[in-house]
Formats: sequence, structure tokens, C-alpha cells
Amino acid sequence: MAQIIADLHCRVHNHKHIKLNADFCCKAGQVLAVVGPSGGGKTTLLRMVAGLSHPNAGHIQFGDTPWFDDKAGIALSPQQRHIGFMPQHFGLFPHLTALENVVAGLDHLPKAERIARAKSWLERVNLQGLPDRLPAH
Repeated sequence: MAQIIADLHCRVHNHKHIKLNADFCCKAGQVLAVVGPSGGGKTTLLRMVAGLSHPNAGHIQFGDTPWFDDKAGIALSPQQRHIGFMPQHFGLFPHLTALENVVAGLDHLPKAERIARAKSWLERVNLQGLPDRLPAH
């Protein structure tokens, strides 16, 4: 599968459950950090970008492809977006190392490519020295 390079544009508003207003653009190749206090909506925002939940209003667009648009009635599934995220704690396999946890999320790649790609991702988030570390440590 060829890698598609594109900008991500996100403007979402949520007023139920967790109140959230976010408006940002992440340029292709740029690293974006989502930071804030506990309960501030970081995971909710990432779930919306991944398509695991939907905001009350707004749009999320990757390149020329709208992933979510409340006015146009567009809400692509997570499978159609080909994106995922690794939560800080929840969702990690406690018995797997950092490298093994990342490899577990790469089942869409041929087996021969997974370890190299996982190491690359660990390096991109400055965890290259911790591939054998368990989540609890």
C-alpha cells in the first residue's frame, strides 16, 4: 500500500458529554502534540480524528478527502480513514513490550515490514531506546 502524504485539517465542536472546541491544521510531515489537563478532551479529539466517535459539529479533512462533515452528512468509518492512535495507557497490552505493542497495530502491513516500521515509529516519538520496556515500567 502506497503511503499518502497530505495535510490534516480539523475543526470540531462538541457540547455533549465532554465540551470540546478544536481548530487546527497539521501539515504533511509535521508532528503534532495534543497536550492538556486530565479530562480536557485529548482522547476524545483523537477518537474523533480516527473516526471512533463523532463531534456534534465541524469537519475533519485529510488532503482533499473529507472524513467528517456534519453539514454534508459525511462520516467515514475508521477503516475508510486508515488511521489509528496509540493511547497513553488504556488499550496497551500490558504483557507486550513497547515494540510489540506498536507491531500489534501494524497488522495491515506485510509481516516482513512490521518490526522495521514499528522501530521507525518508536524513533519518531523518541522511544527508540525503550523497545523492550513494558507499559507499566
